[in-house]
Amino acid sequence: MSNERVYFGTYTKKASQGIYTATVNTETAELSNVAVAGKVDNPTYLTIDPTNSYLYSIAKVDGKGGIQSFKINDDATLTPLNNISEEGAPPCYVAINNAGNVLYTANYHRGLIDSVALNEDGSIDRVVSRDAHEGKSINPERQDKAYAHYSDLTPDGKFVLGVDLGTDEIYSYKVNGAELERVAILSVKPGSGPRHLVFTKDGETVYIMTELSNEVIVAKFNKETGGLVVKQTIYSLPEDFKGANKGSAIRITPNEKTLYVSNRGYDGITAFDIAADGTLSVKQFISSFGVGPRDINVNAAGTVLIAANEDTGTATSYKINAESGELTAVSKEVSVPETVAVSFLNNIN
Repeated sequence: MSNERVYFGTYTKKASQGIYTATVNTETAELSNVAVAGKVDNPTYLTIDPTNSYLYSIAKVDGKGGIQSFKINDDATLTPLNNISEEGAPPCYVAINNAGNVLYTANYHRGLIDSVALNEDGSIDRVVSRDAHEGKSINPERQDKAYAHYSDLTPDGKFVLGVDLGTDEIYSYKVNGAELERVAILSVKPGSGPRHLVFTKDGETVYIMTELSNEVIVAKFNKETGGLVVKQTIYSLPEDFKGANKGSAIRITPNEKTLYVSNRGYDGITAFDIAADGTLSVKQFISSFGVGPRDINVNAAGTVLIAANEDTGTATSYKINAESGELTAVSKEVSVPETVAVSFLNNIN
């Protein structure tokens, strides 16, 4: 039996105390032993450094928006190191580079993409560069201004992509040390509301999940220029579903045969087959067994997927079929208060 460590980010508006941890059996996908790992306000997204020594979370610090650093202890608890904050809303996404010395954040409410330097002891140093998005799109309620929702590195570490739900754009930044230089922008279909994305390991294909149109956009990435070209758009919900929905997370299996997305409203996960040319076809629809699956994640071995159901405050674990990629729910309604993010200890994201 092999157990793996997982961490959950949460809101702390009601019952949650901060970041939670649990163990998952990598063979059976059973999820158990949920406990508080570290207390912090609104740790709504997490990233873990490549050595599994430090965890970084979004945080609210004395009413300000910021980022908190933690040392990961042997018993899975988290010891706070330091934080940085400033007036205004906190970021909504945080990622770390392979060297473990720079964070990248996206700030939804402020429309910002930042790079943040780290110290050798894992503590946070300072914001090094900042790009403020401008513009809007056709949805007056959700796209009245820029809303940056994601920023993370390409597999080769040469670029960072920033996703803006408000402007329907994907920004490409060249990585210059700890600084970012904007080099290209892809405009997608107006009203799509792009939210998150994942790359194939070769860095040539990008899958972009949209929140407003509930679609997956497949794009070709130019590793020399940072440019993107759309090659397919596919709907992520059953055709007969008529309710309100918001697309949320997107993940890919390590063998790159299956792509998963979660949808809030439909409250389910869609699995797609990935063809040799990178295009997608729907394989499976399965319930999230909770309400509001805001995040999903796959472990590094590709044997387990976990969904974080925000509105019911529950997590669901699934066993991944090694051949087909299809999901079988194992642990349902596991209590994790206000959960909105999932990070495996041996995964970077």
